Amino acid sequence: MLHKKLKQTKSNLFKQSDGFTLIELIVALSILGILVGLVTVNFGGLRIDRNLTIAQNELVTNLRKVQAYTLSSRVVGADQPGQFYILKFDSANPTHYVLQTMYNITATPTPPTLVPSAETYVLPPGVQVSSTPVTIYRSKLPTTQTTACSLVAFKTPFAKVYLNSGCNFVNFNSGDDYQGLINYVTNVDNIDASTDSTAIINLTDNTGKYSRQVMVRGATGIICPTTDGVNCSQ
Repeated sequence: MLHKKLKQTKSNLFKQSDGFTLIELIVALSILGILVGLVTVNFGGLRIDRNLTIAQNELVTNLRKVQAYTLSSRVVGADQPGQFYILKFDSANPTHYVLQTMYNITATPTPPTLVPSAETYVLPPGVQVSSTPVTIYRSKLPTTQTTACSLVAFKTPFAKVYLNSGCNFVNFNSGDDYQGLINYVTNVDNIDASTDSTAIINLTDNTGKYSRQVMVRGATGIICPTTDGVNCSQ
């Protein structure tokens, strides 16, 4: 009899510890799913934040590199050195920006030559230029300019900065934004020279939730990351 009771007790113990119930399993899986979701969201945010910082630092480096091209009159994408080295930021192509060069500026009556894509700089995954990629602040009217495409240009031989809030190209005819850069230098038609201007280049993630900015000061040639559009952040 005692042996039978011990056997029955042992059997009951095994039955009581026999796995999870269906409800317990559902609850456990739900909690696990929530935790995985939180980790994934947090990791995604950290990755985008990191990629934006990388894009910001690379943009500063590339701007300074192009600025240095003017000091050495480097041959880029053409068979002769450029007189203007231009970074084009276009919201129609938000995942990259391109280096362009202009030369033969004074070879009249022959029009200048534009090399439209001398180098291409691809932004990190999930990063793009914003819908208004460059904001230009001028001391004279118009004091603020933003468009879907803008040009940040450096001119030889002293790397002066010239800014244009447009990228229209019609072979250097009337209304051509590249001709406008040349006119800024020569002050044709009383156009104000833009060397006293400041450009803020805007980078964002695909959702527009995160952003970074790079500042280019026309008067001094300073190029740096910024958080307020006024001061360098590092």
